[in-house]
Amino acid sequence: MKRPTGVTVIAVLLWVVGVAGVVTGLSIASDTSGVLGGAQVAIGVAAVAFGIGCWRMRPWARWGTILLMGINALSLVTLWVRYSDQIIVSRLVVPLIINVIVVLYLLQPAVVTAFAAKPESA
Repeated sequence: MKRPTGVTVIAVLLWVVGVAGVVTGLSIASDTSGVLGGAQVAIGVAAVAFGIGCWRMRPWARWGTILLMGINALSLVTLWVRYSDQIIVSRLVVPLIINVIVVLYLLQPAVVTAFAAKPESA
């Protein structure tokens, strides 16, 4: 089955966000905390891996992306509630909306079916 356009967009988004996460994590690790930087690098690597998996229409990548986006959405909501008086809310709302849209899209029956189909040979 052909890869849906939305999955292609999500895969590219995951690659971009993943690479940015790795670069940011390496920068944080060298400047401040190795733990925070290491976590950011790990999340970035996971995002790149899920992007590759989505590109190849692997079912594990769909679930991994749903989990990653869900966790990210929860962390954004937590930041919003905890620091709403100290942050620019739009910096949290836009990523939160993107996370929710991606999760809802990946839960659509047509997308679930596309990931369940045998991938085409490349």
